[in-house]
Amino acid sequence: MNQSNKLFELIHSLSKSEKRHFKLSYQNISSNKNYIKLFDAIIQQTKFDDYALKRKFEGETFVKQFNVSKLYLYDLITNSLVKYNEEKNIELQCKTYLQKAIILIDKTFYQQAVLQILKAKKLAEEYELYLESYQCINLLKRLFTTRISLDKWNYDLIRLKEEENSILEKLRLYNLFNNIQADTSNFLRHTPFITSEVQKTAINKIIQPIINTDINSIKSYSIKIVYYNIMVNYYHFINDLGKTKQFTLLRYQCLKEAKYKITDAKRKETGYLANHIHACLNIQAYDEAKIWIDELKQILIRDKKLLFNTSYFKRFTVAYNMLINYYIETGKFKEGLQFSEPIIINFDSITLSSFDDKVHYIAILHSTTMLYFGANNLDKALTWNNKILNQNVKSTNTYYGLAQILNILIHFDLQNYRYVEQIIPSTQKALRRNKLYTNAEKILLSGLGKLAKNVQNPEKFKTILKNTQKSLNEIETHPLKLNLLLYYDIDAWLSSKIKKVSVEKIIQTKAKKKTA
Repeated sequence: MNQSNKLFELIHSLSKSEKRHFKLSYQNISSNKNYIKLFDAIIQQTKFDDYALKRKFEGETFVKQFNVSKLYLYDLITNSLVKYNEEKNIELQCKTYLQKAIILIDKTFYQQAVLQILKAKKLAEEYELYLESYQCINLLKRLFTTRISLDKWNYDLIRLKEEENSILEKLRLYNLFNNIQADTSNFLRHTPFITSEVQKTAINKIIQPIINTDINSIKSYSIKIVYYNIMVNYYHFINDLGKTKQFTLLRYQCLKEAKYKITDAKRKETGYLANHIHACLNIQAYDEAKIWIDELKQILIRDKKLLFNTSYFKRFTVAYNMLINYYIETGKFKEGLQFSEPIIINFDSITLSSFDDKVHYIAILHSTTMLYFGANNLDKALTWNNKILNQNVKSTNTYYGLAQILNILIHFDLQNYRYVEQIIPSTQKALRRNKLYTNAEKILLSGLGKLAKNVQNPEKFKTILKNTQKSLNEIETHPLKLNLLLYYDIDAWLSSKIKKVSVEKIIQTKAKKKTA
């Protein structure tokens, strides 16, 4: 990735509050006003276009050395991010206190330096920052060479050496576990799942130094978390789903017990919980998954900022939709709604513009539509489907194309046959224009058009249903070729019309046959 693309990616990764902080930091400095203009122009781009920027700012002095200007803007943004995160990032706070201490020591303000060191030391101990703790002790030892007394803080050289030995042992353990975690992660990057005994022997050799560790005897949360990371990776690799679930839960519980004393705990909390939910779903522990998905929702709702953050919201959406897919695929639509309705009520009044991650928000709208449609609650299905159609999203988005199809199916079930006839041509045209018009859509929409015209002719109606179903069943689906058959059981919908029973019952019968 070249420097220009790095700048583009950095700017588009910023949250709304980070963008605001950047502009507030530099907008009153006259020499930086051109860089604010360049910043705003790059925000407006959907793909980086160097030529368009030069043309836009033609005649401006900073364009003469445009590459230098972009590098300077990159530095301004990263400096702004450091300042923005300083109050929230414990490691940065520690480093700031230590930098102040070093400056004060150089100026021989030793007593003031001690105060800064002790502030850093308190934070480092509370959040298990062993390297920073070691740096604090080294600075205090350095002060002894100046012959100042630390008696008022109850420190002497013996106590400092004892603390130093304790920290060095924790650092040794942490480094051991961390190195093994890096080795297992690197191993899994090249070999995600076991395929031979040679691979199993290799991964066993990597984790051998810690396999018999009594983790309960270790008091450090940081070390425990790394240990659980290793075990999760290991059991995932050897495909022991039960053990994977066990260790994802232990890891999450350890983080909760630490009460945010682990750095970056908020991000890890939602990540670890999402991992555990996936582990539950992988062994079909659906009732347990429901409990944890609800807890994940509570975390996001409790802190609304997390709800609108891309990485946090994505974790929730992926876990939520995995469970909802289970309800859809097994035909348990009403049961799915009992679980989902208390959750989706939190998204009912939120508009798409509130979210950085629009695709995953739309995924929730889509899965909700599917539940209501399957449960034959057509008015609600239409309401939620319209939320997708009314959003300002790219029309090439797969969910948008599915919403257009579902719109016709819902109106068909509402017996709005004339409306169905009217909107089929425009839907076909839109899908074709946006490359979402596969054979499945072509066959289905053609069939629906014929059905809408022949609702008063039962024999012909049934024949069209059977012919449409036969034609769709002859299509070979492929996971890399997007089409409707991969997202909704159209066969069940057609069968329900032929047999005159609910879609729910058809899908439930099919699901029972699969598990029989």
